[in-house]
Amino acid sequence: MSDKVADTVEAKSLKVNYYDLFWMFIFGSVAGFILEGVWSAWRFGAWANHAATVWGPFCIIYGAGMVAIYLLAQKIAKYNTLVKFILFSLGGALLEFGCGVLQGLVFGSRSWDYGGPFFGLINLEMTIVWGLLGVVFSWLVLPFTNKMIGRFNTKFWRRAGIVLSIFMILDFAVTSMAVWRWGDRLQGIEARNKTEEVLDLHFDNMRMSEIFPNMEFRKLGD
Repeated sequence: MSDKVADTVEAKSLKVNYYDLFWMFIFGSVAGFILEGVWSAWRFGAWANHAATVWGPFCIIYGAGMVAIYLLAQKIAKYNTLVKFILFSLGGALLEFGCGVLQGLVFGSRSWDYGGPFFGLINLEMTIVWGLLGVVFSWLVLPFTNKMIGRFNTKFWRRAGIVLSIFMILDFAVTSMAVWRWGDRLQGIEARNKTEEVLDLHFDNMRMSEIFPNMEFRKLGD
């Protein structure tokens, strides 16, 4: 049995659990935050904050993308590179589009706009990037990731995962409330309760603009 076939068989036999996928999500989110910052520094000469939460360097779409790419890579391991590239491209574009639509429907805002069709949420250039990232992941990262599967099932990593999971749930909840309140403030809506007063105090417009410099409150298609 060749090494390539052996790796494929091993990948198919792997059983991932919540902790494996959670730490994969965290790693992807932090790596995406760094990648976006470096890209902004290289292209525009200044670091830009691309975090998607009020606390921590988490670029959520990259975390979700890494988990999605990993799961997809397991399913398409037998295909050639061209087919993998096409499937990763389509999968990445679909994920990006879905996240953008969800943000628009829930918060009435958007964090990126490429222009063009599909509400400007996807474009050919970024679709190709998703495909390349997927192929590189399957070549270079997937073998290492497969070796790490199960390593996070120890007592230490399970406990750390539980603690960080609770933190992330709280982070997502506070982020959601802060973004909703930000949108209300921009419409001139006064705080209606103590919670909104606390949000106004700790997450005013200036701070929210610093955390989410690319977020705009406008409907999809505007």
